[in-house]
Amino acid sequence: MWQNRMYILLHMLWVVNANGIYSIVAPGSIYSNRKYSISVTLHDASQSATFNIGISGPSYNRSKCIELSPSENKRIDFNVPELKKGIYQLVSKGIRGLFFENTTYLSVEYIIPNLYIQTDKAMYKPGDLVQYRILVLDENLRPLKSDQPLAVAIKDAANNLIKNIKNAQLIKGVFSDKLQLTEQPVLGLWIIEVSLSDHIEKTKEFEVAKYVLPKFSVDIDAVTDMAITESSLKITVRAKYTYGKSVKGKATVHLSPVDLEKTIDVNGKGHVEFDLKKGLNLIVPNRFVGELHVFAVVEEELTGNRQNATVKINLHRSPYKIEVSDMMKEFEINQTIEVKVVIKYLNGKPVQDTKAPVLLKFYNTRRAGEDPKIWKANLDEHGVAIFKTSFQNDGFYWPELIFAEEIKHMPSISVRAASVKNTKLVSQLTLELETIKPRLDEYVSIAVKAPNVMKHLIYAVVGRGAILQIANISLPRPQQFYKITFQATFEMMPRANVFVYYVDEFDLKFQEITLEFLSEFENKVKITGPLQAKPGQDVSLEIKADPNSYIGLLGVDQSMLLLKSGNDLEFDAVLKNFRSLKPVDKHYQNSIYTYPGERSGLVVMTNAHFPYESRLRKGDSHYELEEELSESEDDDAEGVDEVDSSCVKCEFVPQAASNVNILMGIIYDATPAFLFENLDGNELQFLTITPDDLDDFATEQIKVRQDFSDVWLFDYLENNDNMTSATVTKSIPDTITSWVITAFAVNEKTGLGMTEKPFKINVFQPFFIDVNLPYSVKRGEVIALPVIIFNYMDKTLDAEITMDNTDKEYDFTEVSNEIEESILSTQKRMKRVSVPPNSGESVSFMIRPAIVADIELKISAASQLAGDAIHKKLKVEAEGLPKSTRSLSLEAEGAGSSLIQLSYQYNLATKDDRPGFKLDIKPKILPSQQLQINICANYQPAVDDEINESNMAVMEVALPSGYVADSEKFNDILAADRVQRVDTESSNTKVIVYLDGLVEGEQVCVTIVADKAFAVAKQKPVPVTLYDYYNSAYRGTEYYRIESSLCDICEGDDCGTACK
Repeated sequence: MWQNRMYILLHMLWVVNANGIYSIVAPGSIYSNRKYSISVTLHDASQSATFNIGISGPSYNRSKCIELSPSENKRIDFNVPELKKGIYQLVSKGIRGLFFENTTYLSVEYIIPNLYIQTDKAMYKPGDLVQYRILVLDENLRPLKSDQPLAVAIKDAANNLIKNIKNAQLIKGVFSDKLQLTEQPVLGLWIIEVSLSDHIEKTKEFEVAKYVLPKFSVDIDAVTDMAITESSLKITVRAKYTYGKSVKGKATVHLSPVDLEKTIDVNGKGHVEFDLKKGLNLIVPNRFVGELHVFAVVEEELTGNRQNATVKINLHRSPYKIEVSDMMKEFEINQTIEVKVVIKYLNGKPVQDTKAPVLLKFYNTRRAGEDPKIWKANLDEHGVAIFKTSFQNDGFYWPELIFAEEIKHMPSISVRAASVKNTKLVSQLTLELETIKPRLDEYVSIAVKAPNVMKHLIYAVVGRGAILQIANISLPRPQQFYKITFQATFEMMPRANVFVYYVDEFDLKFQEITLEFLSEFENKVKITGPLQAKPGQDVSLEIKADPNSYIGLLGVDQSMLLLKSGNDLEFDAVLKNFRSLKPVDKHYQNSIYTYPGERSGLVVMTNAHFPYESRLRKGDSHYELEEELSESEDDDAEGVDEVDSSCVKCEFVPQAASNVNILMGIIYDATPAFLFENLDGNELQFLTITPDDLDDFATEQIKVRQDFSDVWLFDYLENNDNMTSATVTKSIPDTITSWVITAFAVNEKTGLGMTEKPFKINVFQPFFIDVNLPYSVKRGEVIALPVIIFNYMDKTLDAEITMDNTDKEYDFTEVSNEIEESILSTQKRMKRVSVPPNSGESVSFMIRPAIVADIELKISAASQLAGDAIHKKLKVEAEGLPKSTRSLSLEAEGAGSSLIQLSYQYNLATKDDRPGFKLDIKPKILPSQQLQINICANYQPAVDDEINESNMAVMEVALPSGYVADSEKFNDILAADRVQRVDTESSNTKVIVYLDGLVEGEQVCVTIVADKAFAVAKQKPVPVTLYDYYNSAYRGTEYYRIESSLCDICEGDDCGTACK
């Protein structure tokens, strides 16, 4: 019984010479470096009383004295310092006018700072600049006030320490820095580690890879839920360029696991319908519920570029879903049980079938063979059915709802005999929230209904483990109803509890209610500016935030976000990190009583009677517990000594009960959305040319577009001098795209704020050219550069496209009669094309890069009405050192010194003294123009090695220039013996196969299929490497090359007569 006596020790009050009722309400948790507030009330009393309230623990012992008059409430605040680990107690004593002593344990909690990391991108190329910001905020999202040193470490994908900052300096809680990547960094996932006092508090990954930005997005419109009884599925595939115009091409839609596929035409969108009668019957045996996966690939007509999207469709047994309102878990015999049921279709619309019945079944869990009790009800026009039931026998019952083929199981309920004492007791206090989802600064109303008349009441608003507001309300006249009203503050978000109580004839009447607030920031941030701009135009943005804020601005090409997102501050992630503190549960498991303040995380000390409900009769299962509690109370009360009432060295605290302790809040963010339909009420108009403007446009000098940065803004602003806004003006890059702009602000008083939605600027012009480039090619390879001419005017334009090679960084080529490239000495080439209105056409130029560098491609287009010119970079890499290389020459220019190291491996015709791998590679071009690579591998152990099996091995397969892996064929690779996993790198231009070890004498073969994404011929050899996962020095490397002709990539006159 010691548990029951402990319950009395902590929560039932010892009373000696009591002359009145008191209550002490305090948080059940205590935090370091945080204010701890306690509410003390003297209820019915004939005289004033003096209280001594304190906190006792290993590193903090402090008490205060207060004097209260009858019906008075005061608040005590303790400024708690850094706490050491140990046991802390809340100690209360009545030392004059009312004598008692009580102690309860407090839960010691430690607040973890809120750290957030923002990078300007989620993926970087070799040679890129990595820009990042770190926000270090306290529990209220204000700049952290701490002496702990902030350290930042950046590690590459091989866990090498690249940058290490020991003591980063914050500006209003923000640290901003950058890292320049080399041209040959370790590819893969890098990590930023942020530490406080040498303890890692936050990490964030970013990827370093060789990639090509997507030019358009693909979206799939389909139902999210469907029944397995459905006979068909309709799907819409949408494809848009990042500047909002429609993509024309083909869409291949695959449905798995039913293995259905169709190809349709797409011009901005396309529709497809699948017959599912046979397919679903095959994958859903015995009515099993699963998922359908829709995978759509859109191939752009002009370039052959591909983008894909996937969605998941949940499968259900029936087209209906059953919703039930919350139901009590305990009932008494003959008590009416009301169950409200709503039947909806899977799309959320109510079912209006008023004839089909809804069945409610209750199974007696103690009598397995007994038939269930069944009730029937019909739906009304809103899809609602209401059941009213009761039970004549006690026990545990398991409810089940049935409508048509849909079945819903509910938690079991308990039915027990009514207590004689219960029938004589009055109901509890009830609370009803009148303000649903209140916003910041709005007033919250809660209706209080008492079982009998009240003369006063007290309420406490609790948020994030702290008492935010306390009010003691004296009613002008006795009444049963009262409306509590208070203003919502940031510290109450996202969730707060209200504890309401009063004392009536020595009984503590209490109730609690949880409030859900609409999440938003106290520091409001908004971006205003133009919705559209021309390439290279100076654009001004105004950012509004609370005065004296640190404002972080980020503007990224939408194409970058389509490639990979997750770099920005995200609403869901921040909200999850800034969750409400879990209330401390003071309800003991062996107690059947509801403890006052339990839901709110409060401890309540009082000499009023509670609980006053749930009294048990002798013979009930819990009767012995109640009897023990009663005996313990009497025994403990006899042993209390009277406390000295001199109150020496006590500090009186005459604070008003209406003071508010501001402690905690919530943040707000937005998930990026890239569709143009949502522009905050503004209609996006593309730039157009009227007939009157045509002559003026034609005479304008063509501006060269050459700034194709994928990050426009990573700026830091301050709106000092009490200004509510800051302005930035900057030239927008030349890319025809949409820019997604977000901002955050950190303020010393109002904390973090973020833009609710990204602000978007569409950069566009009605006539422009673009070029489809791979990440890189090798020197000496021939590439056919596709130049796309877009005409969004209302008439056909005859355009002249010129490519300028005055820098002589490459050679123009064409096919000679011997089907070999012929080097052209000209420095410019020109082609003509007719482009229909609101459409695009393409031409190509065959070039052979002559140097290893980022060569500049200068291309222009002119028509009778408009023109455009671009300068874009193409990375040219060295050919590499295949095993056939026998000589190498090096040249160096300039002043200074350099170190050149050349390593070359060769094999002798002897058995190696260490293990290795042997590779056999057979590439083949299929009739579909796909590349098929058959690779077989063997393991060769060392000379004296008794173990004939390798460790886990990794095979890295580089693809020839212009090819990307076909990921849809990866299942065929996984089906091969000993293959564990398949990955890709460098925008799918390298395939990595993980093997579960190789055995001597056993050959393992895999087949890799690749698509031709870029028109490249005369490709240089590329390697396949197989190495030991645990010791990469044990490896084998072989090079392979594919046979390709310029006839495979040439167009028009470039092909000559030999390709016909």
